[in-house]
Amino acid sequence: MGLGRGSLRILVTGCNGFIGSHLVPALLERGYDVIGMDLKGTFENGNLGSVRNKIQALEADIRQYDSLQRIDVGAVDFVHHLAAIASPGVCNARPNEAYDTNVYGVFNVMRFAKGHNVKKVVFTSSSHVYGISPRYVPTPEIQPVWLQEDTYTSTKIIGEYIVRLFYENYSIPYTTVRLFNCYGPGQTTDYLIPAKIAEGLNTGVIRLRGRLVKKDFVYISDVINAYVRLLESDYVGEMNVGSGVSVTLETVVSHIAKELGVELTFLADNDPVTFMQCDTSRSKKVLGWEAKVPLERGIAMTVESMRRLRGASR
Repeated sequence: MGLGRGSLRILVTGCNGFIGSHLVPALLERGYDVIGMDLKGTFENGNLGSVRNKIQALEADIRQYDSLQRIDVGAVDFVHHLAAIASPGVCNARPNEAYDTNVYGVFNVMRFAKGHNVKKVVFTSSSHVYGISPRYVPTPEIQPVWLQEDTYTSTKIIGEYIVRLFYENYSIPYTTVRLFNCYGPGQTTDYLIPAKIAEGLNTGVIRLRGRLVKKDFVYISDVINAYVRLLESDYVGEMNVGSGVSVTLETVVSHIAKELGVELTFLADNDPVTFMQCDTSRSKKVLGWEAKVPLERGIAMTVESMRRLRGASR
Protein backbone atom coordinates (compact mmCIF):
# COMPACT_ATOMS: atom_id res chain seq x y z
CA MET A 1 0.00 0.00 0.00
CA GLY A 2 1.40 3.44 -0.92
CA LEU A 3 1.92 6.25 1.54
CA GLY A 4 -0.23 8.79 -0.30
CA ARG A 5 0.25 12.55 -0.68
CA GLY A 6 -2.22 14.68 1.22
CA SER A 7 -0.36 17.71 2.59
CA LEU A 8 2.90 15.82 3.09
CA ARG A 9 6.13 17.79 3.33
CA ILE A 10 9.28 16.70 1.53
CA LEU A 11 12.80 17.91 2.20
CA VAL A 12 14.96 17.80 -0.94
CA THR A 13 18.67 18.20 -0.20
CA GLY A 14 20.77 19.43 -3.10
CA CYS A 15 17.62 20.97 -4.60
CA ASN A 16 19.55 23.32 -6.90
CA GLY A 17 21.52 20.56 -8.57
CA PHE A 18 20.78 18.72 -11.81
CA ILE A 19 18.38 16.11 -10.44
CA GLY A 20 16.97 18.34 -7.69
CA SER A 21 16.01 21.09 -10.10
CA HIS A 22 13.93 18.58 -12.08
CA LEU A 23 12.52 16.81 -9.01
CA VAL A 24 11.23 19.87 -7.15
CA PRO A 25 8.78 21.00 -9.90
CA ALA A 26 7.51 17.42 -10.27
CA LEU A 27 6.79 17.20 -6.55
CA LEU A 28 5.01 20.55 -6.53
CA GLU A 29 2.86 19.47 -9.48
CA ARG A 30 1.73 16.44 -7.49
CA GLY A 31 0.65 18.57 -4.54
CA TYR A 32 3.51 18.05 -2.11
CA ASP A 33 4.87 20.82 0.09
CA VAL A 34 8.58 21.09 -0.71
CA ILE A 35 11.44 22.26 1.48
CA GLY A 36 14.54 22.80 -0.62
CA MET A 37 17.94 22.68 1.06
CA ASP A 38 21.26 23.56 -0.52
CA LEU A 39 24.52 25.41 0.09
CA LYS A 40 24.60 29.14 0.65
CA GLY A 41 24.52 31.01 -2.65
CA THR A 42 23.34 28.11 -4.79
CA PHE A 43 19.76 29.36 -4.90
CA GLU A 44 21.05 32.13 -7.14
CA ASN A 45 22.04 29.72 -9.94
CA GLY A 46 18.58 29.94 -11.50
CA ASN A 47 18.13 26.18 -11.88
CA LEU A 48 14.77 26.18 -10.09
CA GLY A 49 13.39 29.00 -12.19
CA SER A 50 9.95 30.26 -11.19
CA VAL A 51 9.34 27.41 -8.70
CA ARG A 52 12.00 28.92 -6.45
CA ASN A 53 9.27 31.08 -4.89
CA LYS A 54 6.94 28.12 -4.34
CA ILE A 55 9.14 26.26 -1.87
CA GLN A 56 10.62 26.88 1.54
CA ALA A 57 14.27 27.53 0.69
CA LEU A 58 16.91 26.69 3.29
CA GLU A 59 20.63 27.39 3.11
CA ALA A 60 22.54 24.74 5.05
CA ASP A 61 25.64 22.60 4.74
CA ILE A 62 25.02 18.90 5.37
CA ARG A 63 28.67 18.53 6.39
CA GLN A 64 27.95 20.63 9.49
CA TYR A 65 25.31 19.11 11.74
CA ASP A 66 25.03 22.32 13.73
CA SER A 67 23.65 24.06 10.64
CA LEU A 68 20.99 21.36 10.31
CA GLN A 69 20.09 21.61 13.99
CA ARG A 70 19.47 25.34 13.63
CA ILE A 71 16.83 24.73 10.97
CA ASP A 72 13.25 25.17 12.17
CA VAL A 73 11.07 23.41 9.61
CA GLY A 74 8.53 21.70 11.82
CA ALA A 75 7.27 18.35 10.57
CA VAL A 76 9.09 16.65 7.70
CA ASP A 77 7.45 13.56 6.23
CA PHE A 78 10.02 12.49 3.63
CA VAL A 79 13.61 13.26 2.70
CA HIS A 80 14.97 13.01 -0.83
CA HIS A 81 18.71 13.10 -0.21
CA LEU A 82 20.43 14.28 -3.38
CA ALA A 83 23.14 16.56 -1.99
CA ALA A 84 26.50 15.06 -2.93
CA ILE A 85 29.66 15.49 -4.88
CA ALA A 86 28.38 13.39 -7.76
CA SER A 87 31.22 13.71 -10.26
CA PRO A 88 33.78 10.88 -9.92
CA GLY A 89 36.48 13.16 -11.32
CA VAL A 90 35.79 15.87 -8.74
CA CYS A 91 35.72 13.27 -5.95
CA ASN A 92 39.10 11.92 -6.95
CA ALA A 93 40.54 15.42 -7.20
CA ARG A 94 39.10 16.52 -3.82
CA PRO A 95 38.83 13.36 -1.67
CA ASN A 96 38.57 15.16 1.69
CA GLU A 97 35.57 17.16 0.51
CA ALA A 98 34.07 14.04 -1.07
CA TYR A 99 34.19 12.05 2.17
CA ASP A 100 32.91 15.00 4.21
CA THR A 101 29.93 15.41 1.87
CA ASN A 102 29.15 11.90 0.67
CA VAL A 103 29.79 10.08 3.95
CA TYR A 104 29.60 12.42 6.93
CA GLY A 105 26.91 14.43 5.16
CA VAL A 106 24.76 11.31 4.77
CA PHE A 107 25.23 10.55 8.47
CA ASN A 108 24.10 14.07 9.37
CA VAL A 109 21.03 13.89 7.12
CA MET A 110 20.03 10.58 8.68
CA ARG A 111 20.44 12.09 12.16
CA PHE A 112 18.19 14.92 11.01
CA ALA A 113 15.65 12.39 9.69
CA LYS A 114 15.69 10.53 12.99
CA GLY A 115 15.13 13.74 14.96
CA HIS A 116 12.15 14.71 12.79
CA ASN A 117 10.48 11.27 12.74
CA VAL A 118 10.69 11.12 8.97
CA LYS A 119 8.51 8.45 7.34
CA LYS A 120 11.00 7.59 4.60
CA VAL A 121 14.37 8.59 3.15
CA VAL A 122 15.18 8.18 -0.54
CA PHE A 123 18.95 8.16 -0.95
CA THR A 124 20.64 8.48 -4.34
CA SER A 125 23.57 6.12 -4.78
CA SER A 126 25.14 4.91 -8.01
CA SER A 127 25.48 1.89 -10.26
CA HIS A 128 29.22 2.33 -9.73
CA VAL A 129 28.84 0.37 -6.49
CA TYR A 130 28.62 -2.78 -8.64
CA GLY A 131 32.02 -2.06 -10.14
CA ILE A 132 32.82 -1.60 -13.81
CA SER A 133 31.94 -4.73 -15.79
CA PRO A 134 30.13 -6.46 -12.91
CA ARG A 135 29.74 -10.23 -12.75
CA TYR A 136 26.05 -10.21 -13.67
CA VAL A 137 24.94 -8.25 -16.73
CA PRO A 138 22.20 -7.01 -16.77
CA THR A 139 23.02 -6.26 -13.14
CA PRO A 140 20.40 -6.93 -10.45
CA GLU A 141 20.38 -5.47 -6.95
CA ILE A 142 21.67 -8.78 -5.54
CA GLN A 143 25.03 -8.20 -7.24
CA PRO A 144 27.56 -7.83 -4.38
CA VAL A 145 29.11 -4.40 -3.85
CA TRP A 146 32.61 -3.77 -2.62
CA LEU A 147 34.83 -0.79 -1.95
CA GLN A 148 36.55 0.39 -5.11
CA GLU A 149 39.81 2.19 -5.66
CA ASP A 150 38.10 5.41 -6.68
CA THR A 151 36.88 7.87 -4.09
CA TYR A 152 33.40 8.41 -5.54
CA THR A 153 32.35 4.77 -5.46
CA SER A 154 33.76 4.18 -1.99
CA THR A 155 31.85 7.14 -0.56
CA LYS A 156 28.60 5.96 -2.14
CA ILE A 157 28.97 2.45 -0.71
CA ILE A 158 29.66 3.79 2.77
CA GLY A 159 26.67 6.13 2.40
CA GLU A 160 24.48 3.14 1.55
CA TYR A 161 25.59 1.34 4.72
CA ILE A 162 24.85 4.40 6.86
CA VAL A 163 21.30 4.67 5.50
CA ARG A 164 20.72 0.96 6.06
CA LEU A 165 22.07 1.12 9.61
CA PHE A 166 19.61 3.87 10.52
CA TYR A 167 16.82 1.60 9.27
CA GLU A 168 18.09 -1.39 11.25
CA ASN A 169 18.78 0.59 14.43
CA TYR A 170 16.06 3.27 14.36
CA SER A 171 13.44 1.87 11.94
CA ILE A 172 13.68 4.73 9.43
CA PRO A 173 12.34 3.31 6.14
CA TYR A 174 14.51 4.00 3.12
CA THR A 175 15.07 3.29 -0.53
CA THR A 176 18.59 3.51 -1.92
CA VAL A 177 18.48 4.30 -5.62
CA ARG A 178 21.36 2.83 -7.56
CA LEU A 179 21.22 5.24 -10.44
CA PHE A 180 22.77 4.40 -13.79
CA ASN A 181 23.96 7.09 -16.23
CA CYS A 182 21.34 9.82 -15.91
CA TYR A 183 21.44 12.68 -18.42
CA GLY A 184 19.35 15.56 -19.70
CA PRO A 185 18.96 19.36 -19.74
CA GLY A 186 20.77 21.20 -16.97
CA GLN A 187 23.53 18.66 -16.42
CA THR A 188 27.07 20.05 -16.18
CA THR A 189 29.89 19.23 -18.55
CA ASP A 190 31.51 17.02 -15.90
CA TYR A 191 29.49 14.27 -17.60
CA LEU A 192 29.86 12.64 -21.00
CA ILE A 193 26.75 13.71 -22.90
CA PRO A 194 26.77 17.45 -22.06
CA ALA A 195 30.57 17.50 -22.39
CA LYS A 196 30.43 16.11 -25.91
CA ILE A 197 27.55 18.41 -26.88
CA ALA A 198 29.58 21.39 -25.63
CA GLU A 199 32.64 20.15 -27.52
CA GLY A 200 30.66 19.89 -30.74
CA LEU A 201 29.09 23.32 -30.29
CA ASN A 202 32.44 24.91 -29.50
CA THR A 203 34.70 23.29 -32.10
CA GLY A 204 32.54 21.63 -34.74
CA VAL A 205 34.37 18.36 -34.04
CA ILE A 206 33.82 15.71 -31.35
CA ARG A 207 36.68 13.43 -30.35
CA LEU A 208 35.94 10.19 -28.55
CA ARG A 209 38.05 7.72 -26.64
CA GLY A 210 36.62 4.37 -25.51
CA ARG A 211 34.17 3.98 -28.38
CA LEU A 212 33.34 0.35 -27.49
CA VAL A 213 32.67 0.97 -23.80
CA LYS A 214 29.02 0.15 -23.03
CA LYS A 215 26.85 1.97 -20.49
CA ASP A 216 23.19 2.33 -19.56
CA PHE A 217 21.88 5.87 -20.10
CA VAL A 218 18.54 6.98 -18.66
CA TYR A 219 16.83 10.31 -19.34
CA ILE A 220 16.10 12.69 -16.47
CA SER A 221 12.30 12.72 -16.86
CA ASP A 222 12.23 8.93 -16.49
CA VAL A 223 14.39 9.18 -13.37
CA ILE A 224 12.09 11.79 -11.83
CA ASN A 225 9.08 9.58 -12.53
CA ALA A 226 10.76 6.76 -10.60
CA TYR A 227 11.73 9.08 -7.74
CA VAL A 228 8.16 10.31 -7.30
CA ARG A 229 6.80 6.78 -7.36
CA LEU A 230 9.29 5.74 -4.68
CA LEU A 231 7.86 8.32 -2.30
CA GLU A 232 4.42 6.84 -2.84
CA SER A 233 5.64 3.27 -2.27
CA ASP A 234 6.33 1.54 1.03
CA TYR A 235 9.23 -0.40 -0.50
CA VAL A 236 12.37 -0.60 1.66
CA GLY A 237 15.73 -1.57 0.21
CA GLU A 238 17.91 -0.99 -2.82
CA MET A 239 16.54 -0.32 -6.28
CA ASN A 240 18.16 0.13 -9.67
CA VAL A 241 17.02 2.98 -11.88
CA GLY A 242 18.25 2.71 -15.45
CA SER A 243 16.98 2.23 -18.98
CA GLY A 244 17.79 -1.47 -19.14
CA VAL A 245 19.53 -0.86 -22.47
CA SER A 246 23.30 -1.05 -22.89
CA VAL A 247 24.81 1.08 -25.65
CA THR A 248 28.35 1.85 -26.78
CA LEU A 249 29.78 5.31 -26.30
CA GLU A 250 30.20 5.36 -30.07
CA THR A 251 26.43 5.03 -30.46
CA VAL A 252 25.77 7.77 -27.92
CA VAL A 253 28.21 10.26 -29.37
CA SER A 254 27.20 9.42 -32.94
CA HIS A 255 23.67 10.57 -32.04
CA ILE A 256 25.13 13.79 -30.65
CA ALA A 257 27.28 14.42 -33.74
CA LYS A 258 24.32 13.76 -36.03
CA GLU A 259 22.05 16.08 -34.05
CA LEU A 260 24.67 18.85 -34.15
CA GLY A 261 25.79 18.17 -37.72
CA VAL A 262 29.45 17.96 -36.70
CA GLU A 263 32.34 15.61 -37.37
CA LEU A 264 33.09 12.67 -35.05
CA THR A 265 36.61 11.29 -34.79
CA PHE A 266 37.96 8.45 -32.65
CA LEU A 267 41.11 8.57 -30.55
CA ALA A 268 43.46 5.65 -29.97
CA ASP A 269 42.57 3.75 -26.84
CA ASN A 270 44.31 0.77 -25.24
CA ASP A 271 42.14 0.66 -22.10
CA PRO A 272 40.01 -2.45 -21.50
CA VAL A 273 36.44 -2.33 -22.74
CA THR A 274 33.94 -2.16 -19.88
CA PHE A 275 30.21 -2.73 -19.92
CA MET A 276 27.18 -1.96 -17.73
CA GLN A 277 23.47 -2.63 -18.07
CA CYS A 278 20.68 -2.17 -15.55
CA ASP A 279 18.43 -5.04 -14.55
CA THR A 280 15.12 -3.22 -14.17
CA SER A 281 13.07 -6.19 -12.94
CA ARG A 282 12.65 -4.84 -9.40
CA SER A 283 11.52 -1.35 -10.43
CA LYS A 284 9.02 -2.85 -12.87
CA LYS A 285 7.60 -5.21 -10.25
CA VAL A 286 7.53 -2.82 -7.28
CA LEU A 287 6.77 0.51 -8.96
CA GLY A 288 5.30 -0.47 -12.31
CA TRP A 289 8.04 1.76 -13.72
CA GLU A 290 10.21 1.56 -16.79
CA ALA A 291 12.12 4.11 -18.83
CA LYS A 292 10.13 5.59 -21.72
CA VAL A 293 12.47 8.08 -23.45
CA PRO A 294 14.62 6.53 -26.21
CA LEU A 295 18.26 7.58 -26.27
CA GLU A 296 18.04 9.40 -29.59
CA ARG A 297 15.09 11.52 -28.42
CA GLY A 298 16.71 12.23 -25.05
CA ILE A 299 19.88 13.43 -26.74
CA ALA A 300 17.89 15.62 -29.14
CA MET A 301 16.12 17.31 -26.21
CA THR A 302 19.40 17.80 -24.36
CA VAL A 303 21.06 19.30 -27.44
CA GLU A 304 18.13 21.66 -27.94
CA SER A 305 18.32 22.79 -24.32
CA MET A 306 22.03 23.52 -24.53
CA ARG A 307 21.56 25.40 -27.79
CA ARG A 308 18.87 27.58 -26.20
CA LEU A 309 21.07 28.35 -23.21
CA ARG A 310 23.95 29.24 -25.47
CA GLY A 311 21.75 31.55 -27.53
CA ALA A 312 20.32 33.20 -24.41
CA SER A 313 23.79 33.88 -23.02
CA ARG A 314 24.94 35.76 -26.10
